[in-house]
Amino acid sequence: MAWRQAELRALANLQAIIRRETEKAQLRRALLVMLYAHAEGFCKIAFLTYVNAVNRAALTCTIASEAW
Repeated sequence: MAWRQAELRALANLQAIIRRETEKAQLRRALLVMLYAHAEGFCKIAFLTYVNAVNRAALTCTIASEAW
């Protein structure tokens, strides 16, 4: 998590320093892609953790239910 935040912070800092709008736009696109990749990675880990926990519980479909 720390290295992901460091990458995003570095790109954001670079974007703040650059004066030319075309270069800023390039860095913004890179920052957006990086942010999406990090969010996707987090979601994948979170869902895999959830699926593993459900599988370890070894519940049958008749026992399992939504709990809101």
